[in-house]
Amino acid sequence: MTSHDHALQDCTAHGTFPLVVTSAGVGDAQGWAARHAEPLRAALHRHGALILRGFPVADERAFQDVVRALSGGTWAEYQERATPRSHVAGAVFTSTEYPADRSIFVHNESSHVLRWPRHLYFWCDKPAAGGGETPLCDTRRVYRELDPGLRDRFITEGWIYQRNFGTGIGFDWQSVYGVETFAELEEYGALNHTAVRRHGDTVQVRYRRWATVRHPETGEDSWFNHGVFFNRWNLEPELQEFAEELGESALPYNTLHGDGSPIAREVIEEIRAAYDAATVAEPYQAGDVMVVDNIAVAHGRRPYQGDRRILVTMTDPTDGTALAPPAVVATPGW
Repeated sequence: MTSHDHALQDCTAHGTFPLVVTSAGVGDAQGWAARHAEPLRAALHRHGALILRGFPVADERAFQDVVRALSGGTWAEYQERATPRSHVAGAVFTSTEYPADRSIFVHNESSHVLRWPRHLYFWCDKPAAGGGETPLCDTRRVYRELDPGLRDRFITEGWIYQRNFGTGIGFDWQSVYGVETFAELEEYGALNHTAVRRHGDTVQVRYRRWATVRHPETGEDSWFNHGVFFNRWNLEPELQEFAEELGESALPYNTLHGDGSPIAREVIEEIRAAYDAATVAEPYQAGDVMVVDNIAVAHGRRPYQGDRRILVTMTDPTDGTALAPPAVVATPGW
């Protein structure tokens, strides 16, 4: 997509990942987005992420209007929440609320649950004084560049995710799964390929999910999971000693091979290196709208200084079981 594309002749575009589309005096962002929705969606699938820069998006309502014009307004809800965020208005939330001096590792949104959003939209109300980028990782490239032997094991077995509740760290299971009683949690687990067990005041859940999915529009394979994000070896260095003291059974999250065996630290580091090689970070400008194809691209957050306000919404809820190998969507035991 270039500045002479007939459908985008009133803007300029440069770069490839993310593709930055800059305004040329557009006065109505929603109307412009509606007129150019089809070529913008095609560009999104090709490049994986877009930044609309310089358009008049002044507040949360204008942001939602632009998203509605591009997506048709099919909003996606958070499922089995794993990070804190606050509701702002309508379908708009704050981005993950996490200490400013820490990074958030790249991940495909909700890729560890059965239903997840196809597209993410970020709006920069106020960029940080320093840092605070939303790094983007092309997970199609991660798929291509991982060692085939390592990759194929995960494709065949999937990942097992393990969450522990009642240890005094993280969320409670009632709010994560939207239930009130343990019987309701067991029912939820039966319907969602999730094993549940109780030990006194603690509850543990396990579920097996995919490592990759195939993009329904482009046909490209993508490394699509939360396996590294939740793994104990991905904790920041100062938290590793804390994890050793707690023991893995007390950690709020961890991941295992699909056969239930532990994952070696070297494996996690190898996958992390592939993520790092495929990651870029474009500094925000006030008013930026970043659009992310959640299958093709993972996102994270860099540490920052000063105030920062990034809002997010998600669209096009997708049933992962329709895109992933059915053999890796199964209830694992212990």
